[in-house]
Amino acid sequence: MLQETFVYDHLIAERGDTPAKVHGKANRIHRQLAQLLRQAAARPSLAPTDVPGPQGPSAAP
Repeated sequence: MLQETFVYDHLIAERGDTPAKVHGKANRIHRQLAQLLRQAAARPSLAPTDVPGPQGPSAAP
């Protein structure tokens, strides 16, 4: 166990704390996405109304 900690500590000192960096970036992306989704929900739909629906045998009549 002590050897594993030493290796991990050495890697962090050498390369930086990559798991912490990834976790921080993931949190930032999550916050940005949540903000975008809130903004999209607050806007009226921008989808065109004259576009036909799905085509083909699986489309409902």
